[in-house]
Amino acid sequence: MSNSRAHHYIDDNWSALDNKVVSIQKYARTKSTSSQATDYGEQPAWQANAVEKVCQLLELPEYWDSYQSPKIDPQLGMFVLQVLNNFMSAEISTPEIYPSSVGGIQLEWHIDSSDFELHIPEPYAYEFYLNDIAGEEEKELSGSSLAQLEEFFMRLRRQISYVQADMHIAL
Repeated sequence: MSNSRAHHYIDDNWSALDNKVVSIQKYARTKSTSSQATDYGEQPAWQANAVEKVCQLLELPEYWDSYQSPKIDPQLGMFVLQVLNNFMSAEISTPEIYPSSVGGIQLEWHIDSSDFELHIPEPYAYEFYLNDIAGEEEKELSGSSLAQLEEFFMRLRRQISYVQADMHIAL
């Protein structure tokens, strides 16, 4: 699948994906935290970069690495974009986006002395890794709970707020 075909696939199937992940949308909208980076009609800053990277990952062939990793399913790519669309907010930067050897997609944010990693091996399955070097906290979770996913993004936003506050105080 060429990069333009991958973009076309995502564009053509975005509404179908919306129907498949309606539970995430409903869940995210019921929470008091801002789940959308901007109002409808405006494209969040992170979105174009994330779509481009996911499209690149969809181009990887079967057995793309020395571990004979499977090709990434386009539905997983769309699911990852929908997760980002529903849980990202304006203060969160575009994550680093990598393929995983099990055919999943890994999202990473490295903020100050903290690492936030979200591995999505398949739709509705999540593996979280949180490492706060300064606070000496390390946590690994796995599951399929939307509440866990929301907690991951809340902790990410909280860490960004702490770093921004420290930077402001230092000025």
